[in-house]
Formats: sequence, C-alpha cells, structure tokens
Amino acid sequence: MKRVAIRVLTIAVMIAVGLGAATARAIWEGRAALAAGDKAMAHGDRAGAIAAWREAAGWAAPLGDHVEVATARLAGVGLDRGASEPPASAAWVALALLGLGLIVAGAVHFARRGLGPGDRLIAREAGGAGALVALGLILWLVGLHQA
Repeated sequence: MKRVAIRVLTIAVMIAVGLGAATARAIWEGRAALAAGDKAMAHGDRAGAIAAWREAAGWAAPLGDHVEVATARLAGVGLDRGASEPPASAAWVALALLGLGLIVAGAVHFARRGLGPGDRLIAREAGGAGALVALGLILWLVGLHQA
C-alpha cells in the first residue's frame, strides 16, 4: 500500500510541476505581450498594439489578469479579441494532444517501472519516464501556442 501511495504522489507531483510551469509561462508571455501592445500604442503603432493585445488575450491562464486587460484594450479600439483570427489548425491541436499523451505515458511508465523493490529509484527507467514527460510538455506547449 505504501508503495502505491508513493507512486501516486510522485505522479501527482510530476503533473503539478508540469502544469505549474505551463501556467507560469502563459502568465509571463501574456504579460509581456500586453506590455508590448501598450508600448506600441504609446508610439502610435495601432496595428502593432492590436496584434500584441490579441497575443496577450490568447495566453489564458489561471491567476493571469492579462487576458481581461487585453480584451478591454481591444474593445477600447473597437475590436473583438478573436476578430479575424483563423480557426485552430487540426495539426497543431493533434500535436498538443500527442504531447499530453506523452506526459501521461511518462507518468505511467515511471509509476510502473521507475521504482524497484524497496521503493528504490531505477535511474534508467526513471530517466526515460522523465524524458517522455519533458518531451510531452514541450510538444503540448508548442501545439497549444500554435493552434
């Protein structure tokens, strides 16, 4: 029972770290795009400001207020945040789903083979699982960003 609890806890920590990193990046990129839009508007570049504010509105994340601010700024210039945006590409959505699948596969691989008798870490198996999770996180983020 203790061994199962440790594996479940390990998977939960891996998922939390991955989601935390993704959320932090979304907030960071969203705020940077919002600031870039404000700077462009201050310099009289309306088109540049609109493009940056649309990008900021696309970086939705929990605890990130930049989406609401960017949407308000777009409304202030008479635009909807999604105006004239093409629909998400199926290939990028598929890449994001593949990344999500690799994250789950890496977590499952670690839970099944990453720990040996006595809950000792099996470095080769744990490293492989970590590589799957890292690759999955990269593919997931790229897919979401490009979709």
